[in-house]
Amino acid sequence: MTDIKKYTKSVLEKSQDPLHDWDHLVRVDRVAKQITGFLEIGKELDSNLLQAACYLHDVPINIPKMVLLGPVGKHLFEKRIVKKHLPGILKRFDLNDKERKVLIEAIVHHPFSVPYRCLNRSRNNYTRILQDSDTIDFFNPEREEKLKKSKYISPIYYLMSVVSKKVLTLGRKKMSWFLNYPEVAEEYKY
Repeated sequence: MTDIKKYTKSVLEKSQDPLHDWDHLVRVDRVAKQITGFLEIGKELDSNLLQAACYLHDVPINIPKMVLLGPVGKHLFEKRIVKKHLPGILKRFDLNDKERKVLIEAIVHHPFSVPYRCLNRSRNNYTRILQDSDTIDFFNPEREEKLKKSKYISPIYYLMSVVSKKVLTLGRKKMSWFLNYPEVAEEYKY
């Protein structure tokens, strides 16, 4: 795990994306651990593998310098970007084929719960927990503050900061709609 964290930190230090930063990954990891505790499924999972998914999930979208349509393109084409860059990233680490397969499935399928409600209820626990942890952090007030501070980075961030208050308020009330494990939403009252 040390190698994965070190690599991830080095990639994110070069990133221009204030919402997918190191603090976000730490919070996603913390929430993933909490979810496994709430659901009492920690013994069924390899905690190191889940932690690797949490720390690596946003690395592929931070690799390309330029993406068509900027941050909007990164959002719309996130799965495609992940599929392109993730295999090369995973080759850096001592992983067996099963671990690679789990990480690829979880990371490729983690986006799009918010706002599209593309959930992964038929996929493995790693995928569902990663997606839910990322979603729960989407509604985190710390992330909202970071967005407010970043509104002058680009027109997209400005627009997001303008509409974020109403969107996040509604989303926090209906968080269970965006989760594979809707029962954990009660634990996160932001």
